[in-house]
Amino acid sequence: MTRLLGKGHYVYAGLFSRDLRHFGGHTVRAIAGLAKQWGHRPAHVIHVGGELLTCDSWQAAVMALSIGDAAKAIARYGSDVPSRLSWALRMIGFSGQAPYIVPKRLFQNPAAFVHFGIGGVDLDKRDSAFLEELRRKMLEADDVCVRDTTTKTMLDGAGVNCRLVPDSVVLIKELFADRIRIHGQRGEPTRVKKVFPQGYMAVQFNEEFGSDATLDAIAAQINKAALDLGLAIVLFRAGAAPWHDDMNVYARFAARLPAAIVRLFESLNIWNICALLAGCRVFCGTSLHARVIATAFCVPCVTITADPKRMTKQQAYRATWERAACGEVVGISGIATALQAAMEVPAVQIKNLSQTLAQKCREQFEKTKTLLEKNMQPHPYSPASPRSSAQAGG
Repeated sequence: MTRLLGKGHYVYAGLFSRDLRHFGGHTVRAIAGLAKQWGHRPAHVIHVGGELLTCDSWQAAVMALSIGDAAKAIARYGSDVPSRLSWALRMIGFSGQAPYIVPKRLFQNPAAFVHFGIGGVDLDKRDSAFLEELRRKMLEADDVCVRDTTTKTMLDGAGVNCRLVPDSVVLIKELFADRIRIHGQRGEPTRVKKVFPQGYMAVQFNEEFGSDATLDAIAAQINKAALDLGLAIVLFRAGAAPWHDDMNVYARFAARLPAAIVRLFESLNIWNICALLAGCRVFCGTSLHARVIATAFCVPCVTITADPKRMTKQQAYRATWERAACGEVVGISGIATALQAAMEVPAVQIKNLSQTLAQKCREQFEKTKTLLEKNMQPHPYSPASPRSSAQAGG
């Protein structure tokens, strides 16, 4: 987002303060504290990407903990809904069940509030109180862009005017190809290439698939595909927060595969992960953003789902933007067949798709950028100056 906006002074904010520079990210401010310090300066806030609409306060707070602390919080509050909500709100610092949609009232002088490329496929599973809070917040927004037609249909039904835009990660190759290429020439990504010169498939799945029976079934499919395609297997984490990807699950999974063709990729640096995906022959996993990155680099991909009959964010995104131009979303039993089919998709077809999505994203972003520029003040951000304003917050 900052690359697209160009020169300016930006503050990166989340629900909690974190220093993510070690992982290739930014120093992130807790937005509740940031809002108090911001005072009367105009606040321009951009919510960027992710399945933000459906994440509740309890989920958000737990995912910000270490694995051990998350287990303790779940054991203490998990079955007591009122207590766990109270705990989560104390952690986050402002009220509401849908914290990732920051309310304008949090700031004394809210200016442009923008949502760009967000999703909410499971909104129909939320209760009426959650949905009403969300509707009020979305109606406050100055610009709403969602990344799939399922989410758009539900927001349209709630009276929220929104545009459709591909997830902004479709621009990652266009904006950061050089940075990703450099990461691919050092560290873990380059070691993977040396160990597996014949090529590899990048494989990822979350802890939902961690039962022994499920691991047995996935291993059988992945092993068959690896043998048929002549590829090695590299297991990586697209995220390591609670309820995401677990290295212990991967270790149990790797034990079910021939040791000579499998490797655990340990790095959580986002640019190393991008380099791993850019350098693989095919991606197979549950992460939507990993799929988007793979497609941007013209890599075939297959998405795994526990229930092919249930509409997920991955299925909604594919139905909106990819259709038959990219790999399928399949249940476990269909992984090997789907990987074979994905490898047969002409490279030019994936390239045309990636270029089309990047162009559509840029076109929609220009409308957002025009709105922001109209609302932004010319003063650069300076914490010491009460007259200055932040040009954008991520």
